[in-house]
This record gives sequence, C-alpha cells and structure tokens, in this order.
Amino acid sequence: MEALKVFIFSILNPFRAFRIIKKKWGFKIYWFTALLLLLTIGIYSFTATPRAIKFSDDTQDSQVVKKRAASLGKAKAPGGQLLRQLKQFSNIGSSGNVMQFISILASPLVQIISWLFIALVYWGLVYIFRNKTEYSKILTVVVISSVPILISTLANLFYTLFTGKMIMHTGLSGLVASGDVFAYKSNLLYMILSRVDIFILWGLILLIIGIAIACKMKVWKSILIVLTVYILNIIVVITTSSISKMFLGGIFTQ
Repeated sequence: MEALKVFIFSILNPFRAFRIIKKKWGFKIYWFTALLLLLTIGIYSFTATPRAIKFSDDTQDSQVVKKRAASLGKAKAPGGQLLRQLKQFSNIGSSGNVMQFISILASPLVQIISWLFIALVYWGLVYIFRNKTEYSKILTVVVISSVPILISTLANLFYTLFTGKMIMHTGLSGLVASGDVFAYKSNLLYMILSRVDIFILWGLILLIIGIAIACKMKVWKSILIVLTVYILNIIVVITTSSISKMFLGGIFTQ
C-alpha cells in the first residue's frame, strides 16, 4: 500500500518518502495520513472539549469574581455574601453536549480547509520562483508534512485521557505564562513562543525537504518559502488574537 509506505517513511526516512511523492502524488498517496490525522483530531476534540469548557468556565468565574470583588471591595456588604452573589452573577453557562458535537465536526473540517489553503499559498510561492508544479503535488507534500501534528495530537490525547488534564501552554509559551488566560491574546511574546514547538519545527523541516525534493527546487529557495509562510502564519495568529481580544476581552474586564 503506497499511502501506508509514504506515511511510515515520512517518520523514519522522509527523504525516501518525498522521492516517492516526486514521482507519484495525489489522494492515493496521502489519504492514509489524512484520514489518520482527521480521526485523531476528532477523537481528541471529543475528549478535550468538555475539559476545555470546564477550564474556561472556572477560569472566567474565578477572574470575574476577583475583579468584581476588587471593584466592590469598599462596599459594606458581608464578604462571603458578596462573593456568592458575584459567583452567581459570573457563572457563564455552556451547552457542553452541543459544543462537543460542534467541535468533533468542526476540528477535522478546519484542518482540511487549512491544508487546502496552505497548499495554495505554497503553490503560489513556488510559482513565483518560476517553478511550475501541480497543486495536487504541493497538497500531498503539505498533508504528509502534517505527520508531526498527528504525533503531537496523539501525545495530547493520551495525556488528557490518563491525567484528566489538558496541555494549556504549547511550545515555549509556558516560560512566560502568567496564569491570566485573558492576557495571553495580548501577550506578543507568549504567542510567538507558543509557535516555537518541537512538532511545529519538525513539520517545517519536512516541508523544506518535501518542497526541495518533490518540486525540484534548490534548498535555499525551499527554506525561504517555508519560513515566509511560517512568519505569515505568526502574523495572522497575532492579528486575529488581537482583534478577538479587542472585541471580546472587554466582557471580562469591565
């Protein structure tokens, strides 16, 4: 089975995997990797969503109560009664089952859209360097280079199943984590460090090798293309996080 062979080689010998893609590409090559990753993402969403909702609600409740208590601290109401009232006021309910169902469907769909869009960006950049190649070949390289994401998701899945907890700080972001989840979206250093992750770096290396071999490009061009997309991705993440912080952050800071 060619797809299974490419998947195994992408872990053990990526050079050989991309030499196969150089000659053969398309759905018949990447379907196994894609299916395995999408199933893993769906299962992880099923197990992680309830914990994420609980963590979000508990964190929101705790921080809202603290901020309200601080702003009303001068009032002459009994402290215990005040905190109970604020807790009731700040209790943000959520329909867990609906969110869990939506997450199971949305997460794999988002991954598919991400593959298609990123492959389009790479295809355009490769074309700029005057190297004409098929979009389906670029898409194959992008999907196969997602194997580190699969391994990372599996690691998170087993960690969540065995500990009942979630890995909240990805990459090196834990070095600057303050405990205030609402401050992370406005923390530039935190967001940059969250992208400095061994699995992300592994994926970037696979992309560089894949584009260089499968698309017959010089290594420096492949590195330049991959780093360009990586930097653009960080900019997009920071921009979207800042916008969401601007429109939604005020709900919990007022």
